[in-house]
Amino acid sequence: MTPLSDPKDKIGGDSDNTRENLRKSLHELADDVLKSLPPGVVEHMGNAAKELLLATRHLLDTQIGRVEKTVHRSQELHRNPAPPSPEPTSATTD
Repeated sequence: MTPLSDPKDKIGGDSDNTRENLRKSLHELADDVLKSLPPGVVEHMGNAAKELLLATRHLLDTQIGRVEKTVHRSQELHRNPAPPSPEPTSATTD
């Protein structure tokens, strides 16, 4: 029976080296994909991704604005509390 080997030996060393090898492999794969696509397709996909990010930014900015308005309104209410409402009166017509 052979002793079990350390998994690091099969991978090729320490985790930093493995991480670097994986990073290089992913970059090579991305380059191969980019080479296989026409430049116009890559440009169009890049522009579409950018538009999606810009739309997301707009949604986030809108939500941030709403939160800021709510906080500002709360601060205003605490600085200038509204006077109590008058009691409703029953109007009788003769």
